Amino acid sequence: MEHEASIFHLSESEKQTLVESSQYIYGDAFREGLSLKNPVSLPRYAKLGRKALSHYLGDKYNPHTVEIYQEYWVREHIKRFVEFKVFYKIKGYDWEFLDQFFRKVVGDLFKINIPYDLERIKQGIKPEFNIPPDLEHKTLTYN
Repeated sequence: MEHEASIFHLSESEKQTLVESSQYIYGDAFREGLSLKNPVSLPRYAKLGRKALSHYLGDKYNPHTVEIYQEYWVREHIKRFVEFKVFYKIKGYDWEFLDQFFRKVVGDLFKINIPYDLERIKQGIKPEFNIPPDLEHKTLTYN
Protein backbone atom coordinates (compact mmCIF):
# COMPACT_ATOMS: atom_id res chain seq x y z
CA MET A 1 0.00 0.00 0.00
CA GLU A 2 1.80 3.06 -1.32
CA HIS A 3 -0.28 5.69 0.49
CA GLU A 4 0.68 4.29 3.90
CA ALA A 5 4.41 4.25 3.21
CA SER A 6 4.64 7.85 1.95
CA ILE A 7 3.83 9.43 5.30
CA PHE A 8 6.85 7.77 6.89
CA HIS A 9 9.24 8.84 4.14
CA LEU A 10 9.15 12.58 4.80
CA SER A 11 12.35 14.55 5.12
CA GLU A 12 13.12 16.08 8.51
CA SER A 13 12.18 19.57 7.28
CA GLU A 14 8.84 18.27 5.92
CA LYS A 15 8.13 16.57 9.26
CA GLN A 16 8.93 19.81 11.11
CA THR A 17 6.64 21.83 8.82
CA LEU A 18 3.87 19.32 9.33
CA VAL A 19 4.24 19.52 13.10
CA GLU A 20 4.42 23.33 13.17
CA SER A 21 1.40 23.91 10.94
CA SER A 22 -0.70 21.31 12.73
CA GLN A 23 -0.36 23.32 15.95
CA TYR A 24 -2.42 26.12 14.43
CA ILE A 25 -5.90 26.16 12.95
CA TYR A 26 -4.89 28.93 10.55
CA GLY A 27 -1.44 27.63 9.63
CA ASP A 28 0.95 29.81 11.62
CA ALA A 29 1.20 31.89 14.77
CA PHE A 30 0.70 35.24 13.01
CA ARG A 31 -2.53 34.23 11.26
CA GLU A 32 -3.71 32.51 14.42
CA GLY A 33 -3.18 35.70 16.41
CA LEU A 34 -5.10 37.80 13.89
CA SER A 35 -7.95 35.31 13.59
CA LEU A 36 -8.41 34.11 17.15
CA LYS A 37 -6.82 36.56 19.56
CA ASN A 38 -7.55 39.98 18.07
CA PRO A 39 -10.99 41.16 19.29
CA VAL A 40 -11.56 43.03 16.01
CA SER A 41 -11.63 39.70 14.15
CA LEU A 42 -14.59 38.49 16.26
CA PRO A 43 -12.94 35.37 17.71
CA ARG A 44 -16.21 34.44 19.47
CA TYR A 45 -17.68 33.59 16.06
CA ALA A 46 -14.59 31.83 14.67
CA LYS A 47 -15.91 28.29 15.03
CA LEU A 48 -19.27 29.15 13.45
CA GLY A 49 -17.48 31.02 10.68
CA ARG A 50 -15.24 28.05 9.88
CA LYS A 51 -18.24 25.72 10.02
CA ALA A 52 -20.21 27.89 7.58
CA LEU A 53 -17.26 28.20 5.19
CA SER A 54 -16.50 24.49 5.23
CA HIS A 55 -20.20 23.73 4.69
CA TYR A 56 -20.63 26.03 1.69
CA LEU A 57 -17.16 25.71 0.17
CA GLY A 58 -16.46 22.05 0.92
CA ASP A 59 -12.98 21.05 -0.26
CA LYS A 60 -12.28 24.59 -1.49
CA TYR A 61 -12.02 25.85 2.10
CA ASN A 62 -8.62 25.67 3.74
CA PRO A 63 -8.19 27.79 6.89
CA HIS A 64 -4.41 27.84 6.30
CA THR A 65 -4.80 29.74 3.02
CA VAL A 66 -8.12 31.61 3.24
CA GLU A 67 -7.86 35.38 3.24
CA ILE A 68 -8.50 36.59 6.77
CA TYR A 69 -10.90 39.34 5.67
CA GLN A 70 -13.12 36.80 3.92
CA GLU A 71 -13.62 34.79 7.06
CA TYR A 72 -14.07 38.01 9.04
CA TRP A 73 -17.04 39.04 6.88
CA VAL A 74 -18.73 35.69 7.40
CA ARG A 75 -18.19 36.09 11.17
CA GLU A 76 -19.61 39.62 11.01
CA HIS A 77 -22.81 38.38 9.34
CA ILE A 78 -23.19 35.58 11.89
CA LYS A 79 -22.67 38.07 14.72
CA ARG A 80 -25.36 40.39 13.39
CA PHE A 81 -27.92 37.59 13.06
CA VAL A 82 -27.19 36.42 16.62
CA GLU A 83 -27.38 39.95 18.02
CA PHE A 84 -30.64 40.57 16.16
CA LYS A 85 -32.18 37.43 17.67
CA VAL A 86 -30.98 38.20 21.20
CA PHE A 87 -31.78 41.92 21.17
CA TYR A 88 -35.34 41.47 19.90
CA LYS A 89 -35.90 38.24 21.90
CA ILE A 90 -36.88 36.30 18.79
CA LYS A 91 -37.69 32.63 19.44
CA GLY A 92 -35.68 31.11 16.58
CA TYR A 93 -33.96 31.63 13.26
CA ASP A 94 -35.35 31.62 9.74
CA TRP A 95 -32.97 28.84 8.68
CA GLU A 96 -34.20 28.83 5.08
CA PHE A 97 -33.40 32.54 4.71
CA LEU A 98 -30.05 32.15 6.47
CA ASP A 99 -29.08 29.27 4.19
CA GLN A 100 -29.85 31.23 1.02
CA PHE A 101 -28.23 34.37 2.41
CA PHE A 102 -24.97 32.62 3.31
CA ARG A 103 -24.90 30.81 -0.04
CA LYS A 104 -24.91 34.21 -1.73
CA VAL A 105 -22.44 35.86 0.69
CA VAL A 106 -19.90 33.01 0.61
CA GLY A 107 -20.22 32.58 -3.15
CA ASP A 108 -19.67 36.30 -3.72
CA LEU A 109 -16.75 36.52 -1.26
CA PHE A 110 -14.89 33.58 -2.78
CA LYS A 111 -16.05 34.22 -6.36
CA ILE A 112 -17.50 30.73 -6.58
CA ASN A 113 -20.84 29.88 -8.12
CA ILE A 114 -22.96 28.58 -5.25
CA PRO A 115 -26.62 28.35 -6.33
CA TYR A 116 -29.02 30.39 -4.20
CA ASP A 117 -32.65 31.50 -4.37
CA LEU A 118 -32.66 35.27 -4.89
CA GLU A 119 -36.44 35.45 -4.54
CA ARG A 120 -36.23 33.88 -1.09
CA ILE A 121 -33.57 36.41 -0.08
CA LYS A 122 -35.73 39.29 -1.36
CA GLN A 123 -38.64 38.06 0.79
CA GLY A 124 -36.47 38.63 3.84
CA ILE A 125 -36.86 37.04 7.23
CA LYS A 126 -40.28 35.46 7.80
CA PRO A 127 -42.57 37.47 10.10
CA GLU A 128 -42.46 34.91 12.92
CA PHE A 129 -38.67 35.37 13.06
CA ASN A 130 -38.68 39.12 12.58
CA ILE A 131 -39.05 42.06 14.97
CA PRO A 132 -42.19 41.71 17.11
CA PRO A 133 -44.59 44.66 16.57
CA ASP A 134 -44.28 45.79 20.21
CA LEU A 135 -40.48 46.12 19.82
CA GLU A 136 -40.37 47.91 16.45
CA HIS A 137 -39.56 51.22 18.16
CA LYS A 138 -36.47 49.69 19.79
CA THR A 139 -33.30 50.28 17.78
CA LEU A 140 -30.45 47.78 17.55
CA THR A 141 -27.11 49.55 17.71
CA TYR A 142 -23.81 47.94 16.85
CA ASN A 143 -20.59 48.47 18.76
